[in-house]
Amino acid sequence: MQRHALFDAIVSLDNLEGAYLDLVRKLEESRRSGRYAGLDGLRLDDVALSSARLLHDARDELRGFAPVAPALRSSVRKANGSERLIYTFSLKSRIQAEAIHRVVAPVFEAALTDFVYSYRSSHPQHLAVRSVARRYRRRFGQDTVHRFDIARYTESLNREVLRGQIARLGFDEPTRRLIDLFIDNRFVSGGAIEQPARGVLTGVPLVGLFANLYLDQLDAAVGRWVALYRRVGDDGILFDRDAGRVREVAGFIEAEAARLDLTIEPTKSRLLRSDQPFEFLGHEFRGGQVRIGPRALRRARARWRRMLRYYPAPVETKLRRLHGLLYGSGSSIHQQFIQLLRAFRQVTDHGQVEAVSAVFYRCLTVHFWGSYSHRHQRLTRRLTSGLAIPSLHRYFADFHNGRETLASLSLSAPQRHTTRGPPARPG
Repeated sequence: MQRHALFDAIVSLDNLEGAYLDLVRKLEESRRSGRYAGLDGLRLDDVALSSARLLHDARDELRGFAPVAPALRSSVRKANGSERLIYTFSLKSRIQAEAIHRVVAPVFEAALTDFVYSYRSSHPQHLAVRSVARRYRRRFGQDTVHRFDIARYTESLNREVLRGQIARLGFDEPTRRLIDLFIDNRFVSGGAIEQPARGVLTGVPLVGLFANLYLDQLDAAVGRWVALYRRVGDDGILFDRDAGRVREVAGFIEAEAARLDLTIEPTKSRLLRSDQPFEFLGHEFRGGQVRIGPRALRRARARWRRMLRYYPAPVETKLRRLHGLLYGSGSSIHQQFIQLLRAFRQVTDHGQVEAVSAVFYRCLTVHFWGSYSHRHQRLTRRLTSGLAIPSLHRYFADFHNGRETLASLSLSAPQRHTTRGPPARPG
């Protein structure tokens, strides 16, 4: 497509209808379709019968370059005690952002290096982990590693620098003006409308394009300088056998970040030998093995304890309910196991996975008896012998041994994934 035609493509009704359907799909997949609402309070259910009017209004506003309605700002507390800011745009603004993204994303994509693995269908995050895991295992103890994290990345972007980088992509003036609508966003907090002095507001897919492009020149330089370099959003990692080179590159990254008004987070950035433990993208690299990271394990354990909490009821009642917990919905235990495998498919420490499976079975035992003991575990195995209890360890083993794919594991009958071996007799 010629770039002078991009504006017309963005504001076409066909594109806006596609953007609306994309948004519906995303909200349904994230289970927010019934509760997502911006400043105007409109939800998908409210506009289902009048979506054509909404799309025409969105089109007219884009054609007139009308400012985007302020986003609602809220926050959630993170595990480390800090707060993560959340910006919720109106449905109309989200549709407009999706419409722009659908057309301009290929232009951004063509400009990027092969070293960035965030918000790109051609470079999914798990491939970044795979390349890091391969280098780690093959050169274990031989490399020096630099692991860095950029503090409050999207909130720190210099908007004028970002505009200059976008200008180099060659967009026509009307298309640049549409993109600008989502660079200069405002938000509502405490009843007042504000605009941050720096940064862009998250909550629309265009921000992923901005975050990738902003460090593209740094990515290109570092990627050519060392043996392996990968960046995913604000997380970066590099490997090289030359320790002096790695230290030099680390200094370059810090200087370039400062030039771009960014700050390297000192508590999350490390320079170390590859035989020392470190984390990247939720994975733990330790002793030559790739492991599920501690944060993901804590979340999984908390979820299983919550789902399988003990309550006084006849065993028969619990058995009837248990099958639904194991296989009955998109948030079932079975699907949680699949999601863990999908997120951590590069894990090589099967001893850890076996131990995590044991933690799940401990939760299951407590669900029936209120406490754990070896006798209670034997009784649980006997009681559940006909229920096809899924095994996380077997899912990992079948996947890594080539017996199953992620798709076949997800869709196959539960009887194919039972814990193996005869049930133990109660003591």
